[in-house]
Order: sequence, then C-alpha cells, then structure tokens
Amino acid sequence: MVQRLEKLAKRSNPVRNIFLSSLRARMFAEQAAQATTQDKRMDLMLQEAVEWLQAGASEKAMEGFNAWEAMARQVAPDLYEKNHYLLKFYQSLCWIRVGEQERCLANHSGMLELAGGSTCKV
Repeated sequence: MVQRLEKLAKRSNPVRNIFLSSLRARMFAEQAAQATTQDKRMDLMLQEAVEWLQAGASEKAMEGFNAWEAMARQVAPDLYEKNHYLLKFYQSLCWIRVGEQERCLANHSGMLELAGGSTCKV
C-alpha cells in the first residue's frame, strides 16, 4: 500500500491536483526566480503566496504577500492600489491562521491521541 501511494504521489500533477499546494508554491517560486519581466515575476510571487496559504504554511504565505507588497509599492504603485484590499484580506487571513495555529499548540499538552482521549482544552 505504501509503495502504491508513493507511486501515485510521484505521478500526480501539482497543476491539476488541488491537494498539492506546496508543490505548486515551489513551482511558482522557481518560475518567479526565472521570470524575465517584472510583471510576470510579481504575478508568480502572488500565486506562490496564495498556494502557501492554501497549503497551511501561513508564515511563508505572509512573507510572500509582504514581499509582493514591497515590490508593488516600489515598481507598480497603480497595481498595488488596485489590489490593496485583496492583499490586505490575504494578509489578515495569514495572521488569523497563525493565531489559530499558535492557540492550538498552546492549548494542547501533547499529540492528539487517536485511540484515547484528547488533551484539547478548547
């Protein structure tokens, strides 16, 4: 069974599989590093940040959104103004998720026991 799952994972296409956000984020990061235009680089940076957020890597996503914001303010202020509210929405969502993750870790004294009782205090 493990071998079958590994085989399926290797054959999965991250572009078409909605559950492979972290692989898509890495793919967009590589493409952004090789982008030949500023517009393309900024587009790929934003896509990367969204994928990190969807993958549950909230802090990486926040770093990506912050990097995009800094670049957009400097090189494309009109684009920044047009996307300001959406950007702030995504940044807020990152902070909410980071807070949820920290609260979850603070309120659990150990790993969730599948066969026993949970240590959740929430």
